[in-house]
Amino acid sequence: MYVLTGDSSQSPAMTALLAATKRLSTEEETNQLAQVFRIDLSQYSEVVDDAFVKQVCLYAPNLTEVCLAGLYEITDHVFEYLGRLPGLKQVDISDTLLVRPDLQKLTNLEQLRMKGCVTLLTVNLDGLKQLDAINLSGCSKLTNVHGTGRGKITTINFSGCGQLTTELEKYHSASTLSLGSCPQVTDNEIYKCIEMTRLESLYIHGCLSITVGGVSYIKRNPSVTRIGLDANVMAGLDGGKWFKVIIVDGHECYMDEDGDARPPSPPSPPCAPNNADPHSHPDSPNHPDAPPYEANSPSYSPISPGFSPSSP
Repeated sequence: MYVLTGDSSQSPAMTALLAATKRLSTEEETNQLAQVFRIDLSQYSEVVDDAFVKQVCLYAPNLTEVCLAGLYEITDHVFEYLGRLPGLKQVDISDTLLVRPDLQKLTNLEQLRMKGCVTLLTVNLDGLKQLDAINLSGCSKLTNVHGTGRGKITTINFSGCGQLTTELEKYHSASTLSLGSCPQVTDNEIYKCIEMTRLESLYIHGCLSITVGGVSYIKRNPSVTRIGLDANVMAGLDGGKWFKVIIVDGHECYMDEDGDARPPSPPSPPCAPNNADPHSHPDSPNHPDAPPYEANSPSYSPISPGFSPSSP
C-alpha cells in the first residue's frame, strides 16, 4: 500500500500520479496507482485543482483517505469526483473556498474535516449514512447544516461557527460536542443537551450568551462527564463533583471539597531507596541541580477538541 504525502514528491507513485493527470501514464504506472489508498495533496497547491482531483480519482480508484487542505483552487465541484471513490472514508478539505458543497455521493464517508472554510455557507449531510465525525470549526459564515447523516454522528465540532443555527436536537447520537466561541448559543441550546443521552463531553468555552443558569441545566444529563467552560459561569455547576474532567478557561481542573475548581496537583518526586540520601535524587527539590519548584505554578493541560483525518 502506498501513502502519498507532501514528502513523497519523488516517489514512483507520486511521479506516476503527476503523469496520470496529464494522461501520460503507462500501464505499469496505472497499476501502481491502483495500490494507493491514502493521499495528501495539501503541499501541491501549484498544480491541484478540480481537474487534477478528477484524474486522481480516475487513476487511484481505491483511495480511502484524501487530504486537500489549504488548496484554494478546489471548488464545490470536487465532490462530484470524490463521490466516484466507493471506499472513501476520510476527507480533509479544510481551509478551502467551498461555498455550498454537495456531499450526498460520499455514502461511505466516516470522517469529514472542513474546518476554517471561511466562505462556506451551507452543508448537506443527507446520504452520508456512515458519517461518524465532522469538524466544521472556524467556518464563520456557515448558517445551516442540513441532515444528520442518518443520526450516527458521534463527534461534532461547531466551534467558531458564529452564524450557525445549531439545531442540537438533531444530533441525539453525539458523544462529543464542541460549541466554543459561538455567541449565538444560548441557555436554550444548552437545555437541549439534557435530551442527548449519549453525550459525554461538552465544550462551551467562549459562548458569551450562556449564563450561570444555563450551565446548571447540564447537571440534569448524567451522561456528561467532561465539560469545558469559562470561569465566569462555573457557579452554575454548583460544585459539579459528578464530572470526571472540568476544563476552565482552557485548563484541566478538579473540584475540591468546597466545590471550587482547582488545577491538578504537581507530581511527587520519585521515592529514594531506603539507604539513599533523600536529597540526593536529581528530582528532589533540595538537590543542587533541581529546577526551581513553585508549588503554586503547576503545569496545565490545554484541551483542543476536534478530530484528525486519522483519528476521530
